[in-house]
Amino acid sequence: MSENDGTFVKKVAVVDIGSNSTKILLAKVNSEGSVFPDQERSFPCRLISSETIETGEIGSSEVEKLIGVLHHLLEIASTSSPDCLVLVATEAFRNAKNRLQIIRKIKSRYSLDPIVLSGEKEAKFIASGVCADPNLKGNQSFQAFDLGGGSLELVECDSMKKIFTKSLPLGALSIDANYPFDFNNALTFSVREDLGKNIYTQISKSGLSLIQGAQLVGLGGAIYWLRKILSKRKFADFNRNHTISHNEISELSKIVSDMTIEERNLEFPEIPSDRVDVLPIVCIVVEQLMRFLKSECFYHSFYNLRYGIASQLGMSQDLRILSDQ
Repeated sequence: MSENDGTFVKKVAVVDIGSNSTKILLAKVNSEGSVFPDQERSFPCRLISSETIETGEIGSSEVEKLIGVLHHLLEIASTSSPDCLVLVATEAFRNAKNRLQIIRKIKSRYSLDPIVLSGEKEAKFIASGVCADPNLKGNQSFQAFDLGGGSLELVECDSMKKIFTKSLPLGALSIDANYPFDFNNALTFSVREDLGKNIYTQISKSGLSLIQGAQLVGLGGAIYWLRKILSKRKFADFNRNHTISHNEISELSKIVSDMTIEERNLEFPEIPSDRVDVLPIVCIVVEQLMRFLKSECFYHSFYNLRYGIASQLGMSQDLRILSDQ
């Protein structure tokens, strides 16, 4: 596949305000929706906490940090002179009572109007991203999950057509803020069992089905760091080791759950501190999802929400594709 495949090539910049980090994708896209990435950057910017859950608002210090992160990302975007620049927000903004005030502040500072994606719209763009992954072109059916800080997005596609999307409040930060346990401590057996059952129950009630022979695909920063850890543990080349097994996740889940935050930091120095604290939660969510789907392994793809938006922008000039209208 080359950039000249398709009848038109344009440059796009997609900024994604997540619950745990804010990211940018700079890419070229053509009229067939093929995405050719030029640069990707990510900055830690946690917007969900127990205080956020309690008050229903994103705190002023978090907002100021976000404003600063956006400044850096928009400077990066300006270097590529994109034909189209979009700014989207997900779960943290969806649930924030003060999202309109934050949106007005961003618009006042940068003359950009952030678009808050609904859970369903987010999942649909994730599906578009996975469909754009050249390594998955041969797979007619797949199920994908994007484990973010605020939510777990689930997608089913059959014959490369989206047939099911669901957004669940099972992001690592959402669980951390809502579950009555301090995950800086080692998890007791009863906590692991209770949390696992709770997660499994929510997944089982989501409407997600078992598609025989479907490829399971994992997306998101949490999955990236899981792959980093597991590649290192088995002395595998990260760039070639795209597959993660259920056995590997279950084993890692037990190991990290038995550790305190200090022990996890010592054991996994390569993992950012804003990821280490919720590592046991990430493992348990993935473990329970794979258990429900009876999946032995999944494939890690980089073709995520931002790629899906870029792909759709290549096929349409209308930014209304980002809204629910």
